Order: sequence, then structure tokens, then C-alpha cells
Amino acid sequence: GYSDECFKIYFDKKRSWDEANTKCQSEGMTMAKPDDPLTLRNYLNTRYGDSSGSWPYVWLPARGTGNYVHWQPNGERIQSDSTLWYGTEPAGYTSSSNCLMLYTSDSQIEAHPQSPYAMNTCTAGRYALCEQVNE
Repeated sequence: GYSDECFKIYFDKKRSWDEANTKCQSEGMTMAKPDDPLTLRNYLNTRYGDSSGSWPYVWLPARGTGNYVHWQPNGERIQSDSTLWYGTEPAGYTSSSNCLMLYTSDSQIEAHPQSPYAMNTCTAGRYALCEQVNE
């Protein structure tokens, strides 16, 4: 609905990061790594808002590796000084028990309009956002 990328969000239940990854794979897709996370966040907020009973926070395919946050599976590092980080993140959230999510609530967009990335414990419940695998 917002780009030439093909995404599918699963609102059937909230999942841990590992469960979301498994869900995407079971559907023949991968966890979504949007080319334009700001546009995607705004689209999700506008399209889904609070209709699901909570903001459509979704997992993205990156997690902490100790000192940094890396995209999975290619291992590319997300720079700590990226303007996409919300507030002071990822400081203090780079352990392997923390994973990347997309902030989508009105208040978060208002407070940090250019910064959608946030870390959360990988076991937290978020929605699976999957992307069609291009062959």
C-alpha cells in the first residue's frame, strides 16, 4: 500500500522476535527490512492505528550482539549514531536478548518524527511483519 515492497502483517497474535521470524519463514517470507522505515511507520499508524487493540508495533530483523545492533542474517551493523534511533537508543540495549522493533504510536511519532527504531526484549509480544522473498 505504500511502496513497491510487498509486506504482510500478522495481527492474529503478538509474538516474540523468534516466533515472528518463524512465522514469516513458515509463510515463505522473511522478516521485513523496509527500505524506508519512516514511510512504513507512518503507513502502519495511519492504516491500522489502534484498531487491533494496541499500536501495531512490529519486529524488524535485527538484534543486539553485545556492543552493537546487527541486521539478521547478513550481520550489517546499524550505526549507534543513526538518526533512526528513538531517543537515546540503542544505548544500554545492545545485548543479544534485545531485538529491533518499529515504534508506531501517535505520541512516539510526535515526539521523534524521524526516529522509528527502538529496542525491546526479544521475548516481548509484537506483531510479525513479513516481506515477500524476491527470487
